[in-house]
Amino acid sequence: MLKYLIVFIIFFSMLQIAALRFSIVKLHSLQFFILSLIFIIFLNLLKLNLNLIFFSIFFIYLYFCFIITIPGIINLGPSLYLIKLIHKNKTFNRNKIKDKFIKENFVKKRLQENLNSKIIFKEKNQLKLTKIGYLIINFFNKISKIFKLKSDVR
Repeated sequence: MLKYLIVFIIFFSMLQIAALRFSIVKLHSLQFFILSLIFIIFLNLLKLNLNLIFFSIFFIYLYFCFIITIPGIINLGPSLYLIKLIHKNKTFNRNKIKDKFIKENFVKKRLQENLNSKIIFKEKNQLKLTKIGYLIINFFNKISKIFKLKSDVR
């Protein structure tokens, strides 16, 4: 079982790299994750094998980690951009960093990304959440309530 697990991890890693590098298919989408989750559940129902169940849980964990981290790497947020900017330009003073930081249009980029991902949509010059958007915001609100987390942005 261990050798199959190692082969699977290598194969899945190569598939992810190929998909990201060559944009074959959007593997880091929520729909693809749910589809593979349903496939794994049906596979486990057909073959009640304990090793397959552990393997499936491990696969779901790896895939969920992949979904969570890839968008953050592809689209740097303001905090990571600021850290990267300071790292690259150690001689910059505060005003130069501020000027470069302000030139980045984070809000416009994120709005366009959310429109393309169909998380939000425009209706009569207003932005509204789609069903997926509501699902995401409800999920994070519930997590915040469960763990009593407070955001610095309200």
